[in-house]
Amino acid sequence: MACGDTITADTTLDSDLIDCPNNGIVIGADDITLDLDGHTVEGNNELLDPCHKDQFCDTGILDHGHSGVTIGDGAVTHFGTGTFILGVSHNRVHALEASHNTFNGVLIVESRRSALTGSSTSFNGLETDFPGIAVFGSRHIQIRRTTSTRNADLGVVRPRVGPEPLRQ
Repeated sequence: MACGDTITADTTLDSDLIDCPNNGIVIGADDITLDLDGHTVEGNNELLDPCHKDQFCDTGILDHGHSGVTIGDGAVTHFGTGTFILGVSHNRVHALEASHNTFNGVLIVESRRSALTGSSTSFNGLETDFPGIAVFGSRHIQIRRTTSTRNADLGVVRPRVGPEPLRQ
């Protein structure tokens, strides 16, 4: 496996991915598992400039729209965002250490019924004043047995988006 690869089947890392110039690993299918197997996905600590408007850049692990995905058992460091989960449901991130990222360690956006468990975020957003974990526009996100310390802003940011709509 190399930096920037898109995975479409269950994948277990057999070594660290080091000095990635843009994205680390991109999730490309539903219902798969990315097992870091104790390894680290590491960026080059430089933001890609320019990043095209229609692309996601400098993300350690990116899941845009693939549900039922499990990610865990390793570390993500020195990217813009450590792990970015967008527009998914029923995903699980566990035993993940996200540290020293320019912005968030873990960012969850417009997702539902997903969980972040047994993980940690630290030293994220130190120069940009971002939190370790940020959750926006999402519902039913569980964060359990997870620590967020020594980040620039709050450990966890989850703005209130108002009451849930009545369901009939």
